[in-house]
Amino acid sequence: MLKKSFLILSSLFLAFSKTFAGPEAEAPEPKEVITFTPFTGKIIGNRVRLRTQPTLEAPIVNQLKAGDMFVIQGEEDEFYGITPSEGTKAYVHRKFVLDGEIDGERVNVRLHPDLDAPIIARMNTGDKITGKRSAENNKWLEIPAPKETRFYVYKDYIENIGGPEIYLRLEKTSQNYKNLVKTASELIQDEFKKPFIDMQIDQVLSDLNQIVKDRDNFPQYAKQAQNIINEANEQYLNKKIAYLETITENSSKIWEKRNENLKKEINQQKVQV
Repeated sequence: MLKKSFLILSSLFLAFSKTFAGPEAEAPEPKEVITFTPFTGKIIGNRVRLRTQPTLEAPIVNQLKAGDMFVIQGEEDEFYGITPSEGTKAYVHRKFVLDGEIDGERVNVRLHPDLDAPIIARMNTGDKITGKRSAENNKWLEIPAPKETRFYVYKDYIENIGGPEIYLRLEKTSQNYKNLVKTASELIQDEFKKPFIDMQIDQVLSDLNQIVKDRDNFPQYAKQAQNIINEANEQYLNKKIAYLETITENSSKIWEKRNENLKKEINQQKVQV
């Protein structure tokens, strides 16, 4: 009898639980993990502020101009995070550096060699570090900005022009253009030292014209290239004019000499007759 009563009570309890608990409990859906895909971003305004943090109140690192490009590494609210450009300097107080390593936890890496300068990264004991004493303040060590450093630009001023590989390709092209612009003037001047008929500047001018055509991506180098081309064309024209004048002068002397010889021959023939 007791066993039967127990079974009845168990059945009622289960029915009661289902009535109030509703359908079988479902496992909560896993939160969607949003991954950010890096891309090449192009600045589409002038004097665009680059900040140390993703807020309008954050200190300004630099002002960017239209056409500047970066690899966009992430986003926070209304800002994109970018990797600092190559050559960006940072500073660590030398008292936290021992034998090329950081000696301390969460050591501040600052934008300038000053205790009031914005913090752009932190380093910990054992982190390797290379640099030199700051010329502004020898209590600080000047180092390359750490890899994890991020600066921020307001999203409205960034245009997505493709994957990170575009930046790498353009960066390589930029370096090539920089080297060419740097050496082009010297190459052209060396050619102008030669006689006009021996000068060879067509290839250099062709390379410079290629930079000019790529002005949308590299306006700074395109402008420099155009200036070099203009100066070279002016010098070439002056050199050509001088060359033609020399030829004309030499031709005139040759004809004068031939005319004199002809007159002598005629006079000799008259005497003989």
